[in-house]
Amino acid sequence: MRRAAAAEPTFERQNRILSTIKNIKVTHGILEGTPMRPSSLLGAAGTAVVLAAVLTTNTANAAPELPTDGRTMVLPAAPSEAGSRFGAAASPSVSPYAPSKHYGAGTVIDCPKGSLCTHVWDNSSGSYEVFFLDTCTRYWLANWEDRGGYFNNQTGDRATATYYGRNGEKLTDVPVGSKGAYNWSPVWSIRNCY
Repeated sequence: MRRAAAAEPTFERQNRILSTIKNIKVTHGILEGTPMRPSSLLGAAGTAVVLAAVLTTNTANAAPELPTDGRTMVLPAAPSEAGSRFGAAASPSVSPYAPSKHYGAGTVIDCPKGSLCTHVWDNSSGSYEVFFLDTCTRYWLANWEDRGGYFNNQTGDRATATYYGRNGEKLTDVPVGSKGAYNWSPVWSIRNCY
């Protein structure tokens, strides 16, 4: 299997973009304080569109570096109703604290060995928030609504995770090695291991 050419390092790409934008501004009089003619404005906009298309194509063709031991999960598409709710949206959280990070839909996530990795849509950021539940405890969830998913990449005999409802009733057990989609709305807490 052939690998795609390695992607240009991020800082080099950013420097190249900034340099190109500066050249566009100087060429079209933006930095010199002179007003732009409509044709110059269209030319600058066209150049920016072409530049964005070239850079996006380069990034899309780059082969991602992924672990090969089966410990990845792919985040699903954004929910169709994302962002359509009224009122201020609050970010999902857990207590006690667990590390988390935001990722866009379709991102391939590495779930480290020893973790229960969960993802939930965050309406406030328009992305998925992935929680890495590593410490063996019961986590209380806040603002976990609707769809998301999990990957139980923990190890050991006591690493079955359990989801609990509002009144502490057991909703389901999540065995080691399992992954899938899940509706978080009825879940109020997660015990990742015993």
